[in-house]
Amino acid sequence: MQYADDTALLVAGEDAPVLQVPVQSRLSSLYHHYDDWGIRLNPAKTSFVFYTKRHRRPSPPPTLQAAVLSWSPVAEHLEVHLDATLT
Repeated sequence: MQYADDTALLVAGEDAPVLQVPVQSRLSSLYHHYDDWGIRLNPAKTSFVFYTKRHRRPSPPPTLQAAVLSWSPVAEHLEVHLDATLT
């Protein structure tokens, strides 16, 4: 999803280890898409929120351009606030 200069990548599934491959694959695809258009993504301004009821983050975390993405406990966009436990 895109809004102005923000992009959200949503991936859903049942198990964190199973989701790691599609998340990383989609991040790589997104990076290449933007690179084709001459747009540079900034890994320092990129973070991920992992929503789960199991309270366990994926290990290893996703990467963008070989930089490990920082984990954020909450997503705040357009006045919508969602924390990692979806409360």
